[in-house]
Amino acid sequence: RHLLINHATRYENMRFDVTGALEDFNVNNETLKSLVETGQPFITSGCPNCNRPFYNERPSGPLYNYPRGITPEEIAAIKRQLSF
Repeated sequence: RHLLINHATRYENMRFDVTGALEDFNVNNETLKSLVETGQPFITSGCPNCNRPFYNERPSGPLYNYPRGITPEEIAAIKRQLSF
């Protein structure tokens, strides 16, 4: 969502597999890494002061949306998951 809203990519440029799962954002790794390091793509969005991170994930985790700024440890974990 963050990539689309901030015009870093377009839906038409993304690649999906036969089941519809996203395979590639069509954004270079340096751009993705820079965005991940800000933590901004993972902050919940919607109503002001929204703190409900569990819209599209289980409360037991893993978290994809954070209702607060994320920690350096969380950013490091995200980077590992993305193989950065």
